[in-house]
Amino acid sequence: MRYITLIAIFAVVGVSIFANPLQTGAVIGVALVGLLILRTPRPLITFFLVFLVIQEPLWIVTSRSESVARWVNYADEFLILVLAMGILFLDREVRRALLAHRLWLTIAGCYLGMVLSSLVARSALLPAALDFVLFSKPFLLFTVGLSLWPTDGEIDRTVHPLLLAMGAVAATAVPFLLFPGLQEAYTGHLQAPHERLGLVSVQGIFLGPGALSWFAVATFCLCYAAYLAYERSYYLVYAAVSTVFILLSVRRKSILAVVAVLFVSMLLSTKKGIQLRPFILAGCTLLLAATFLAPYIHGLWFLTVDEYGSLDPYETARSSLYYASLLIARDHFPLGTGFASFGSHASRLFGSQVYWEYGLSYVLGLHSSEPRFLTDTFWPMVLGQGGVISLVSYLSFFALLLWATWRRGRETIVAPSRRFLAHAALFLLVASLFESAASHIYGASMHAALVLVPAGVFWRMVADPHHGPLLRDGSPASLTGM
Repeated sequence: MRYITLIAIFAVVGVSIFANPLQTGAVIGVALVGLLILRTPRPLITFFLVFLVIQEPLWIVTSRSESVARWVNYADEFLILVLAMGILFLDREVRRALLAHRLWLTIAGCYLGMVLSSLVARSALLPAALDFVLFSKPFLLFTVGLSLWPTDGEIDRTVHPLLLAMGAVAATAVPFLLFPGLQEAYTGHLQAPHERLGLVSVQGIFLGPGALSWFAVATFCLCYAAYLAYERSYYLVYAAVSTVFILLSVRRKSILAVVAVLFVSMLLSTKKGIQLRPFILAGCTLLLAATFLAPYIHGLWFLTVDEYGSLDPYETARSSLYYASLLIARDHFPLGTGFASFGSHASRLFGSQVYWEYGLSYVLGLHSSEPRFLTDTFWPMVLGQGGVISLVSYLSFFALLLWATWRRGRETIVAPSRRFLAHAALFLLVASLFESAASHIYGASMHAALVLVPAGVFWRMVADPHHGPLLRDGSPASLTGM
């Protein structure tokens, strides 16, 4: 009877794959991932993080059913809000970590500028409330990271499977690259594949190349951090493979992010043997670029000059947003125009008079009839809506995290697992700052989670005086110097 059941199951699966290969593959993949999640130490958090990664593919698969797709599309904000608020209410140690080293002052400053600006501008309640929740997303994800306090053994056991899983997600670009018809069948009803310099940008299971390129950058950062911490060569190979997908995505900010991470690692490394390898890796990369990728680099350079070389700040949507945010900061100093007024998703949904006041409504991609580039940046939104108060506070938040990760990353006596956390958080923060110059990265759930959840895990290590990182001899390390 058991064999008959198995045969029937295989027959049903076979027919389903033949009839609807993409949908059936998605269901099988979700089922396998679910079984793996149940075997993890923290299945609830693991499910949450996995969902953020597969949310966009699920939305693509369910997009033909408008009602289901809508639920999938907005489920991330609901999960983030419920999970993070539950952690804040129930976990006293997380609240203590947020108060450590005056981190709370930087977060409070971000909200202070936004709230005061909204009160002065008399922002409408519903758009402002929605934007308040969306603005909170990075800090809520940071809170989720604070709730994770893995032991050294858990980190050591998790690193390799985690990197393999992330590599597998990035590698989904390969079948679509080899068989372009699959990409058309997968996302063709939503949008055509992106092309740049005559090349089709790889995007894997995501809707566009931007998501894949950032995911590959995050994978590179984690792999390279693992290499520096554990000194195993195959992690360096994983990092090199990740750069291939970054190059194939044809995204300039992602390429620059990798270069910045390599540069920081050269300054960070204290062992001569480890310090030499980044130079070798960078040298080989430059040699490869000079020989095989010269036309590619040449084309990217001229594309950049063509897009941003104009002296007219209203030439492109992105430069218009940056320029207008400076004008807003000057006119409303030290405040901004308040929630849901500039560069945010809520301002895109509800509209804003600010775009008309500063002449942005005539810029391609910023007009109310086609506002596809309104959320194309992040920092103009912070400066425009919250003014100088919010911008300085937000930059201070990242500066505090960067300083902490830099100090911990230079220590050599701590356990490799804790050194991995410090390196990973530092590299991801640096890379995300480069990405944020031309992307609303901290406003996108998966993108922000890849940065701020690891940063939260690391900050908990810094803030908890009773469970600090272990030295190689097993004694606790002092963290009071932060």
